[in-house]
Amino acid sequence: IDNSLHPSEFVTADGLNGADMSNLAIKGILGVYSMAKINEAVKVSNNTYMDRAKQLITDWKQLAVTNDHINSVYGQSTSWGLMYNLFPATWLNTDLIENDVCVQQVLSSVKHSFTCSNFGLDLNSAQHGVASPHWTLMTAATIPDNLATVRNQLIKSIYLQSFRSSVKFPLPVTYDSSTGVHISGSGRYVASPITDKRMVPMCYLSAIQGASFGMLALRLV
Repeated sequence: IDNSLHPSEFVTADGLNGADMSNLAIKGILGVYSMAKINEAVKVSNNTYMDRAKQLITDWKQLAVTNDHINSVYGQSTSWGLMYNLFPATWLNTDLIENDVCVQQVLSSVKHSFTCSNFGLDLNSAQHGVASPHWTLMTAATIPDNLATVRNQLIKSIYLQSFRSSVKFPLPVTYDSSTGVHISGSGRYVASPITDKRMVPMCYLSAIQGASFGMLALRLV
């Protein structure tokens, strides 16, 4: 709990490290919220976790959310990124994230759409030219229906990349947002329990497959 709002000395799934990353903080805050929901499920009449989660998200919005986007790093007004960790809050219909926060996510995408080529929006301001198809789709899933134009733009960029016949591994973990050429997650072979431990391209194990179902999951709950 103590590190949730101000994460430091942690490495994200994207290999980023540094203090006060807002997307990483959301994950920690949702963890506190989850503990509160577990208490509710087992009939524990203690509101400490829920009260703490609500205070943390209030503080987070003050630190991260601006009038036209969400800062990927607190206090750095030029920083921005895909806030894909908002997805669980949206999917689970929590009362932590209001619609206006998701709107700021949309405005951030629009504001930086000049960096969005046909093949995707950059992951964040610290990784120029790097697109992540799985995080792009998870971010798209947080965008409300009344702003579907931006959501569809993000989805379309991944669709266009996935059907590029000129690229051997079209959906790796990361690729160049301008050229569509893989950066990581393809061209390597690893053992896969799915295929009885035969060697398969690393890109086949990319997170994009699971993230794709994230969009469908919103329709199933």
